[in-house]
Amino acid sequence: MLRRLAMAWCLSFGWILACAAEPPADLTPKARKAYTVLAETPEFCGLLVGASGSTPTVVYAFRTLLASPQADAAFKELLLEATQEGRIYALCGLYHTDPIHFEKVVQMYRTSDEPVNALFGCISYTMTVGEIVEKKDGPAALRRRDRKQSFEAWRKEMQSKNLGLDVIGGGWPSFLAEAKLPAEPKAR
Repeated sequence: MLRRLAMAWCLSFGWILACAAEPPADLTPKARKAYTVLAETPEFCGLLVGASGSTPTVVYAFRTLLASPQADAAFKELLLEATQEGRIYALCGLYHTDPIHFEKVVQMYRTSDEPVNALFGCISYTMTVGEIVEKKDGPAALRRRDRKQSFEAWRKEMQSKNLGLDVIGGGWPSFLAEAKLPAEPKAR
């Protein structure tokens, strides 16, 4: 409660960067580190970015937090404390951990015109939260028929069409959680 009041105070004065996100106390050290990466991320990234096509640290952090027993509480806290980009990752996490809560909170992000930095492939964009949450322009976004549809079946269906990804339809949450990635590099 006290942490939420402090965050509201920071937001009211626009001091987001001065008020660092504090991970929930019951997270493991690895999950705490992942929480911090997600809370502070300056970009919403695709799975493979840059000239080398490497997987960004924030994607591995998302998967680490999603695998945590406290993932649901952590993603809900990120919705309050993270950068706008981090809040998109929080929505993607809630898609998996609490679909009912996801359906409620995603509605307020659908039309948000808050700017966010995005990196897809080699191209950096400035987009709005709403554009990532619900794709309305360009190729249509493929919607998962239901949460029981296997990721592989859904991915094959998507590849056969020129369709995009968004959060509300399950595209970004599914790719971030289930797409095959190279092994996470060892920390130095």
